[in-house]
Amino acid sequence: MLSLRDRLGTRGVVMTCGEHGSAVLDDGYRAIPPLPVTVVDTVGAGDGYLAAMVACLVWGKPLIEACEWASKYAAFKVTRKGTIPGYPHLADVEKFMKSHA
Repeated sequence: MLSLRDRLGTRGVVMTCGEHGSAVLDDGYRAIPPLPVTVVDTVGAGDGYLAAMVACLVWGKPLIEACEWASKYAAFKVTRKGTIPGYPHLADVEKFMKSHA
């Protein structure tokens, strides 16, 4: 039986699980717990997670670290209303993450 990574032909697999966090299959399996926040609007949270994860990979972070950062980004996004206006700027994200460290 082929592993999920072999069947997909990829080095890693990421699955977002909404309010339950996310999961990463890379060198091993890792569950990333959600950051508890007061949810205002979930629209765009998955897209925000993906964009944040890709940005981190471009910045040179390993997949697991990128997913942990993306999870926190998505948690911040759901505290804001809307899609495009709801996506926070990097400075705001960093401030949010420092306050939830």
